[in-house]
Amino acid sequence: MVEERYRVAGFDQADAVENLFLTFVRDDGEWLVASDSDLADVGVLSARHLWDFGPVEATTSEHFTLLTHPCAAAIGCAAVPEGLLGLAEDALAQVDELWRLPWNHHVLMLAPTEPAQLGRMLQATFDLDSFVAFATATADLERDGAFSGFRVLLKWQSLAGRTSESLRTILAHELAHVATRPASGPFVPTFVEEGIAEVVGHEDDPAALLHLESLVASDSDLADVGVLSARHLWDFGPVEATTSEHFTLLTHPCAAAIGCAAVPEGLLG
Repeated sequence: MVEERYRVAGFDQADAVENLFLTFVRDDGEWLVASDSDLADVGVLSARHLWDFGPVEATTSEHFTLLTHPCAAAIGCAAVPEGLLGLAEDALAQVDELWRLPWNHHVLMLAPTEPAQLGRMLQATFDLDSFVAFATATADLERDGAFSGFRVLLKWQSLAGRTSESLRTILAHELAHVATRPASGPFVPTFVEEGIAEVVGHEDDPAALLHLESLVASDSDLADVGVLSARHLWDFGPVEATTSEHFTLLTHPCAAAIGCAAVPEGLLG
């Protein structure tokens, strides 16, 4: 594994940190990089950036730069909604109304051309159909896991046809993640992080937050959006204990409806 460190001037206050899984070969006394995808078949993926798929061009506003592929490129371009960066500026102001801690107001946004390209950049193992945007960051272990490399990735196909109000809500939600992540850290529960972003995105409007409140009222409903409540062995049925001097092993009784685990004999010994 090789650690990739880089900064985008004007946006990254610290190194963005990614992992590359490279294959090196020796040829005529020199070490050369032969591949960065030999482990892809076992799910170990090297980082991919928008610029790895082809040339990029930049559209800028006061606080944002949006990177896309040029429409003349072989990969084609993202049909980003007109006036998106102006709405992003409005969304940034909306975040600042509710989040008062300091954060970096200069944000890099990226719009891949194809959903598959977005999925590869995210190393996603889930279906992207129901998603519209993602706020991402990298963790730097040399700085105690501090976040850096903040980005907003857009799935432009899901943004098309939306009203300006809807787009501003989406952008405020994602920017709330960018703003809060340095303070929240990696161990804040997802429902807290997403809840804060929803409140910011909807400008703390009680009517707009009724759906979120209904989800919170039933913990199982949140599973549909990837937020899972804790489950313990005893939540699935009765348990019985087998003990030794230092250990207790909990299993379901074999007579229980769920059945039991066939633990190897003498395991506790």
